Amino acid sequence: MKNSMQIIGLPIISISEGTEIGKVKSLVINPEKGTVDFLTIDHEDWQVSVKAIPFKKIIGIGEYAVTVDNANAVIDLNEIPIANQLLNKKVKIINTKVMTRKGQLLGELTEYFFDEETGQIIGANLKAAGGEVVLPTETVLTYGRDIIIVEDDASNHFLSASEQLMGEGTEPADGMEEPLPSEEHLA
Repeated sequence: MKNSMQIIGLPIISISEGTEIGKVKSLVINPEKGTVDFLTIDHEDWQVSVKAIPFKKIIGIGEYAVTVDNANAVIDLNEIPIANQLLNKKVKIINTKVMTRKGQLLGELTEYFFDEETGQIIGANLKAAGGEVVLPTETVLTYGRDIIIVEDDASNHFLSASEQLMGEGTEPADGMEEPLPSEEHLA
C-alpha cells in the first residue's frame, strides 16, 4: 500500500537503460474504476505535451524510485484518447469534500492510499468534525471532480488507522478454507 505523497516527486527509472526518464508529477485517477491509471511525468524537455506511464507498465514503486522496463513505457497522453479524457476530467481526491447520498457533508479528504500492484484505491484520510479517520473505498459511490459521494452509512465503516486497510480481505471467505491433504499425499 502506498499513498499519493509517497509517489509524487519520485524519479522514474528505466531498468534496461539505467537512466532517469523524469519524475512523477501527478497521479491520474479513473473515477469509474476507482484506480490510479497513469502517472504523469515531469521532465524539463517535454513542455509541449503531457507524457505519462500507464500504471500497468510500472515494474515497481520503491522508496527511492518508480521503475519501468524501458523508456518505451512512456506515452503521449494526446495519442491515447482514454488517458486524455481521464486527465481532462480533473478528478482529484486530495482536498475534495465527501458527502453522503442524502447530502450530509462528512468532511474533506487529505490523502489516499492505493495498492501499488494494481493501482486500486483502497482508502483515504478524511478530515471530519471529530478528527481524522480513514474512509475505506467500499463506501464510495462516485468519484466526482467537485465532490466524492459515499453511502449513507459510510461513517459506520471509518477506520482509525490506514494500516487497517491492509488487514481486510486476508481471511479466506466462507467455504474457501485450504483443502485438507488427500490420502494419497499422506502415504
